[in-house]
Amino acid sequence: VLFFEKSAINGRIERKDEKKTRKNVRFKECYVKAFNDGIYEAANNLGILLANYEDKMEEGLQWLIKAASNGCHNAMQNYFTLLWGNEEYEKATNYLIEVSGFDSPSARCLYNLSVMYVLGDVLKGNIIKKDFATARTLLKQIITSDSQQYGK
Repeated sequence: VLFFEKSAINGRIERKDEKKTRKNVRFKECYVKAFNDGIYEAANNLGILLANYEDKMEEGLQWLIKAASNGCHNAMQNYFTLLWGNEEYEKATNYLIEVSGFDSPSARCLYNLSVMYVLGDVLKGNIIKKDFATARTLLKQIITSDSQQYGK
C-alpha cells in the first residue's frame, strides 16, 4: 500500500492526493490564463475537469457557460450534457432552446434539440411535445450554419 510516496526531488514524504491536487492547481491556472488570453476552449476543458474529475459541478458549469457565451461549441454541448445527465431536464431543454437562438449555435445542440422534438414524451425527462416541423427547421439551421461557417 503506497499511501505515501517519497519525492526524489525534494526528499519530502507527501500524500499522493496532495501531489495530484497541486498538479491540478497548475492545470487550472494554465486554463484560466489561456481563457483570459482569448482561448475559450480552455474554459470548456476547465469546466469538464472540475465537474467530472473534482466533483465541483457548479464551478464546472460556470466555466462551461463562460466558454459557451464566447462561442465555444463544445462547451455548449457539454453544459447541456451535464445538466441532462444530472436529470435537470427542464434546465437542459431550456438551454438548448436558448442555444438555438445564438448567432453561432452548436450543431450538436441543434441536433439534440431536433431529436427531442421528434421523440416528444417518449424520451425520459423530455418536456417538449412532438413537432416534426420544428425538428426539420432545426436540421435546416444546422445545414445553413455549417454552410456559413465553412463557406460551402
